[in-house]
Amino acid sequence: MKLRGILNKMTPEKCQTLICRAKRLNIDTEPKLTEVVNLIFEKVIMEPTYSSVYTNMCHCMKIKVRSEQQEGKMVTFRALLLTRCQRFIRESRTELEKLKDADEATVSEYHSKLFGAYRFIGDLYNKGIVIENVIHDMIFKLLKWKDPVSLQCLCVIWPIVGEKLDVSKAKRRNDQYFQQMAKIAKDKRQPGNIKYRLLNVIDLRANNWISRLPVVKPKTLAAVRMDVEKEISGAELQNK
Repeated sequence: MKLRGILNKMTPEKCQTLICRAKRLNIDTEPKLTEVVNLIFEKVIMEPTYSSVYTNMCHCMKIKVRSEQQEGKMVTFRALLLTRCQRFIRESRTELEKLKDADEATVSEYHSKLFGAYRFIGDLYNKGIVIENVIHDMIFKLLKWKDPVSLQCLCVIWPIVGEKLDVSKAKRRNDQYFQQMAKIAKDKRQPGNIKYRLLNVIDLRANNWISRLPVVKPKTLAAVRMDVEKEISGAELQNK
């Protein structure tokens, strides 16, 4: 599909141009639309730094096609995207169980994808594509599971959704979340890096969701080229 080529060229400065190209593609059946959703989802969890860029693309994809499962019904890009995200999260519990005996590289790669999925869902929420109840349900389940990977996922999604989610109408609910997080952070059985990340999120909330650390943003093409030039220059100096 031509969309794969468009996604491979995606950078912040090319975003709008490439979105226009994507919208002109002939996506007129449910299988085609499903393939589009799968391509975007797989791309974003492989490149989580570009999550906000792909989220902008998703926000502009107002595509709907006839359902092949229900006569007379329409299927939207948004509905298929939400289903794909939720399925990945739901299946992650089984996948993590399967990876218990896998090598470190395989486990690390899957963890990266999982964190990328939560980051993407958080960005989708900020764009109004994912509703508030979905985020609350995820946070509730992550705190219920409270294994190290789930807690890391929790620490991925909170900095993204916190400013929008942590409002007065949800204060009581959010206070309960953070009371649980503070309790977990004091648990001596938890790994040190998990405690550190939980305390960072608690501190972020106390600071009105204003990060004390620099925010990592997707690099522009010019920035990527500059990094490559620096690496080449450094290599040449070492070889002299």
